[in-house]
Amino acid sequence: MFQAPASEDVARFVGVETIVSGRVLARDGGVTRVEIGGRTLEVAAAGEPGARVRLAIRPEDVTLALPPAQGGASSARNVLPGVITRVTVTDAGVRVVVDCGFPLVATVTRRSLGELGLVEGMLIAAVFKASAPHVLPAGASLDTPAEPRL
Repeated sequence: MFQAPASEDVARFVGVETIVSGRVLARDGGVTRVEIGGRTLEVAAAGEPGARVRLAIRPEDVTLALPPAQGGASSARNVLPGVITRVTVTDAGVRVVVDCGFPLVATVTRRSLGELGLVEGMLIAAVFKASAPHVLPAGASLDTPAEPRL
């Protein structure tokens, strides 16, 4: 249930904050390319080109990194440059919202907050593996805005 929620409601119940709509562009080598907010994401899930999909991305699956000066390589298939729009410190850690063509929520530790100097308006790279996004079932609403609940 936690890794593969059956619906958008279940996904939100188990802590998924980023649920976005997109369109499948292509499938190649076990990876499906999905266009969301003008960005192309790589997802380790099946999808037919042209199909509309909903992706659920858990905040703990998103890593934040300072933008690489020379395009450093990574095994993570999704490295999205963006701007931090909100930083919220909670008892459990730090919640960071990044605008990378769509709002993407990440959670980091207070130590990471300090070491990276994370502040609103800062350029950052949001990074996650192709296996991180979960494709919600076809019955999931495609009309819900592509925004995390704040």
